[in-house]
Amino acid sequence: MKNTKLFPRTHLWSIIPFIIIISGFYPSYWTKFFSVPFRFHVHGLLATCWYILVIIQPYLYQKNNLRLHRKLGLVGLFLAGGVVFSALQMLPFILSNPNLPPSLANGILFIDFVALGGFVISVYFGVRNVKDTRIHGRWMIATVFWSLLPALIRFLNYPVGKIVNWDLNFTELVYVTNGLVFLSMGLIILIDYSKEKIIYTSYSIIAIVMIIMSISYSYMVEAPWWGNFLKVLLKN
Repeated sequence: MKNTKLFPRTHLWSIIPFIIIISGFYPSYWTKFFSVPFRFHVHGLLATCWYILVIIQPYLYQKNNLRLHRKLGLVGLFLAGGVVFSALQMLPFILSNPNLPPSLANGILFIDFVALGGFVISVYFGVRNVKDTRIHGRWMIATVFWSLLPALIRFLNYPVGKIVNWDLNFTELVYVTNGLVFLSMGLIILIDYSKEKIIYTSYSIIAIVMIIMSISYSYMVEAPWWGNFLKVLLKN
């Protein structure tokens, strides 16, 4: 099978999550661009560069420009590390935000830690399987869904919530988000299986984690041990 038959439209499909991410963080970042701490800008810049790279890489692959693809892949390793490090620098602000009730802050941080963990795992296995295009590409695609998770919750609240005039609380938004991501994974898994008779681990993990998160979220936001753990870890 030729390279051009693998991931033929991934670079185009990846634009949709990119729009969701930008829109989702509009109220909390873009409207407060000149007042948020500098570390927010660092994370925003690194995450944006990473995502643009995720869009560019499959396009280069389709054009058989593998030399540039590999060079940018090395750049991507540094960007991925910067995204994770800068995200960790932002987490204490969430816990110390006086406008967030402790249970809501605990819930947001639970989502963020899961998303960061999934992102790190996906990058690791993507690099580890760099010689197997099918596996490598799917782990890289998985990073999109982990990056999308916190943004999609916000996106469903605004602008979607304003457009459809619903008033879901954060917990409900988490359930809806998990359901949408789970259904997306199910569809992708079915498409892969219909073509290759393979169920890829990268997508299966996301689907399973969405189920676990939906089951455990209400417990985690109120669990004293989780709140205490966050205070110790983030030194709040």
